[in-house]
Amino acid sequence: MRIWNRIPALTALVALSACVVESPPKPEDYRPQAMPAVVVPEEWVAGDKQTGPVAGEWLAAFGDARLDALIEEAMAHNPDLQVAAARVQVASEYVELAGSTLYPQVNALARGGGQMGGDASGLQGGAILVDWELDLWGRVRSARAANTAGYEATVADTEYARQSVAALVAKSYFLAVEAVFGLFPNLRERLRSQGTKLSGGEQQMLAIGRILRTGARLLLLDEPTEGLAPVIVQQIGATIRRLKLEGFTILLVEQNFRFAATVADRHYVMEHGLVVDMIANAELDRHMDKLHGYLGV
Repeated sequence: MRIWNRIPALTALVALSACVVESPPKPEDYRPQAMPAVVVPEEWVAGDKQTGPVAGEWLAAFGDARLDALIEEAMAHNPDLQVAAARVQVASEYVELAGSTLYPQVNALARGGGQMGGDASGLQGGAILVDWELDLWGRVRSARAANTAGYEATVADTEYARQSVAALVAKSYFLAVEAVFGLFPNLRERLRSQGTKLSGGEQQMLAIGRILRTGARLLLLDEPTEGLAPVIVQQIGATIRRLKLEGFTILLVEQNFRFAATVADRHYVMEHGLVVDMIANAELDRHMDKLHGYLGV
């Protein structure tokens, strides 16, 4: 038997394959055919100017730690941002996959015959496959460039979403603050003062303003006029009436009956922790003797 029958044969197959990829058409070439009757106004044309990215330090310019915390919480729990982050990850993997064939690939393949392998022919063999697409016409590079552009677009969309969420939170925050200043102009003048340095009336205004800034629609007020000057009591009463007109629900616990009568719709009388009577504000005059008995006047 000849010696070459005992030597495993090594076969190397080299295949050169490529396809010609035409360059994509330019917008100025297909636009007249796609939109022959459309005339783009000159003021809509961006020209050669490039729009810069949004400044990353715009939020720090406010110097408000509370606003920073609100935005951080909103971004951490926003489902749209979570989906966007996953899309960025997928896009980056597509970029790696598209460019993988630009580099040599080596694969090993082996086969054994016999009963265990389900093949009784007894054939055995192995192969090492080497694949390297030369990409003479740029097909693979074009695909990688397209995936890279898609990845960059996904990153830009994600950053736009992040900036939009931050801007929306900041807008809502400042609108709420301005609404509080509209109710209590005195607080704007004391904006840089510590809470402990405010007067009793201003501290009461600040307490109500902090509740309103949270977006709450139900206010629980426990003797808001205690120890305050009459002019401040009048201002707080005007604020409560304005909040009522705006649809707020207010539960007021107050010993100053005269003040409560100017702001309440219904009066509940409590004794030893139990509600013993309810009188509508419109019926106070008819039940004044009863109220004097409750209040010990």
